[in-house]
Amino acid sequence: KGNHHGYKDVDSVPVPLGPLKKPRYPAVLVSLEGEGNVYMAFVVDTRGLISETHVIYADDQKFADSVIEATKEWKFKPAKKNGRDVSYVWLMPVKFHISDQPYPRTIFRDGL
Repeated sequence: KGNHHGYKDVDSVPVPLGPLKKPRYPAVLVSLEGEGNVYMAFVVDTRGLISETHVIYADDQKFADSVIEATKEWKFKPAKKNGRDVSYVWLMPVKFHISDQPYPRTIFRDGL
């Protein structure tokens, strides 16, 4: 959808502005008492907001929906290239553990 950059194409990656809201373990899946995995890509735009989300894999769509909902509140200092703010594609795995109620342990890649 646009001219997005990856970590090899930028001088600096996006930096979270404060703590990032963690996705919640979906209440309707609590009875499964297991783990859930989501692998997604999202775009941090030049304003530092999440402008696109793409689910690459999810054990259940409800896990993916939880991650997408959390990203709506995320804010970053945008990535930079040659002194300019640029949009950035971030790949992120998220692992949900039932034992971490009410919040899952989230694993971020690329320094988050």
